[in-house]
Amino acid sequence: MNDFLRDHVVRVLAVVAALAPVVAVLTTHLPWEVSAGVTAAILAAGEYAQRIENSKTLQALLTEAPEHTN
Repeated sequence: MNDFLRDHVVRVLAVVAALAPVVAVLTTHLPWEVSAGVTAAILAAGEYAQRIENSKTLQALLTEAPEHTN
């Protein structure tokens, strides 16, 4: 499960971000504090996802390219 989240963190975040407004509309008795908390959590998760993507990019940049044999 951890590998799945690491590999697809942006997709999972997109699903959560897309479902948040739907839940807010369907749940009319939801206090604004909960909505603000979910928004803050989504923003924090977005920052975390960006750091994961940056680390994967850095790892790819520091990995030597395979030799081509043509």
